[in-house]
Amino acid sequence: VPTVHDPSGVDVNVTYLTPREVKIYYGLGIPFNPNPYLPANRLLVQQKYDYIVFRVEVASLHATSVRVYSASAVDAQGRVVAQMYDQKRFAGITKSTYASDTEYLSQLSLRVEQTYLPPSGINMAKEGRRTYAFALVGDHPLPKDLKVRIVAMVGSNPTPREYDFEVNP
Repeated sequence: VPTVHDPSGVDVNVTYLTPREVKIYYGLGIPFNPNPYLPANRLLVQQKYDYIVFRVEVASLHATSVRVYSASAVDAQGRVVAQMYDQKRFAGITKSTYASDTEYLSQLSLRVEQTYLPPSGINMAKEGRRTYAFALVGDHPLPKDLKVRIVAMVGSNPTPREYDFEVNP
């Protein structure tokens, strides 16, 4: 049974992962192991996208559901420069980068399926702890000093929880 501090019995912790933390949690990428959260940086492929990676950790004392309802990053002028991609769309942009390497591509797809926030959110049938990642994706290069707002809906009668971050990718 997990330790939970929130009176509702469900702790939802959303954290920003620095590029160093992305490598620690999900691997170093080419040629070592597939890490879908590192943008392609190969000689023959120009980088199209930048990622801002977040980690969602849910600890619950009972059955519950958690869904990231919205997430976006805005620059100093208030323009949206990066948006959350669902699992399928994120897998699509990572696949398009490695289209010629079928073995690496299948490993990369499996990593996304195992670690990326599911499209239906996190559905827990009983108490426990779950951890997933998700990414905000924007055109390369992203501006500095971004403000990120994430809204998660928690429970069967969804209660919104908001998370605000200042990020310097």
